[in-house]
Amino acid sequence: YLPELLKDMKGVKFLDIGPAFLNEDGYLSEEMMPDTTHPSEKGHEVWSKAIEPELKRMLGA
Repeated sequence: YLPELLKDMKGVKFLDIGPAFLNEDGYLSEEMMPDTTHPSEKGHEVWSKAIEPELKRMLGA
């Protein structure tokens, strides 16, 4: 599993933001990833909001 693989790598942080892309039923929303692989514009917005707090923390902002 990826978090276990990355945990000892210096300068690497794993953020599990997958749940942010799921709809209320727990499924991947077509609005977020129409082809189930690549985020849409809305998906990129959700992605950026999901990682922003950790990036700020890491950068001391």
